[in-house]
Amino acid sequence: MTRAYSSGAATMAKNMWFDCRSEEYDINYHIEEEDCARWARELIKAIDVVCPGPLKTMKYMQELAAFEIGTYKKFKDGQEKHSEFLALRDELNEAFTVPVEERDGERIEELKELMKGYNSVLIKGNGSKDIRWTTPSSFPVKYECFKWDTFKCRGTINGKQIKHTIRIKTKAPDIRGFMSGISPNYIHSMDASHMALIIDDWKGAFGAIHDSFSTHACDVDNLLGTTKDKFVSMYDEDNLFNKIRNDITGGTDDVSQPDIGSLEIQEVY
Repeated sequence: MTRAYSSGAATMAKNMWFDCRSEEYDINYHIEEEDCARWARELIKAIDVVCPGPLKTMKYMQELAAFEIGTYKKFKDGQEKHSEFLALRDELNEAFTVPVEERDGERIEELKELMKGYNSVLIKGNGSKDIRWTTPSSFPVKYECFKWDTFKCRGTINGKQIKHTIRIKTKAPDIRGFMSGISPNYIHSMDASHMALIIDDWKGAFGAIHDSFSTHACDVDNLLGTTKDKFVSMYDEDNLFNKIRNDITGGTDDVSQPDIGSLEIQEVY
């Protein structure tokens, strides 16, 4: 289920291994961590073959998110110097990993001064700082994801040297983070909207666990009918990919759409 929410082989393997140890399957069936890693890779391949539609939609949404945030590169004196800037930044970060008394303060100030001469230039996309859309229940969504700078430093506790890693949130949008999170965040917002629209019309008892709805047995058929009505009304589009595109980029992108599937939404009834 989580594959279409950007879950990869490493995450699957980690969860498999955790479950195996929790249930002592590693002992009872001689399962090792390497087995879980191999199974996860095979599982990814199988899902790609058996259930390709959601993965194509996920990738489409990821490309839309990347376009909305935009791609930037560092320029200096009118020339692209992105790799050069990254090298300076890495050197500056490395300079802070040594003990305070051993730091080359002159070099640190020199690096800071050199980095001031670079400008970020949008080379593709809309250059937005966040992604916003409004769900069918009229709920406004603002999705933010910023980069974190990592600084390493050394210190001492009771005379023993230790290493610290400090993470500081920046004001720069994280494209990889947006791409990883757009699919689950967008889909969950649609699921939440679906439930909100049902509750807005429903007059009886109602219970929910995530996307599983419940009521008294005598009202189940009526709740089922309302659930299907709202679902069909939300997704009754000639091309749902156009709606997703308009929600994420306002229709300004140049991202290629996947092929539309064969589902007739009325069949939900």
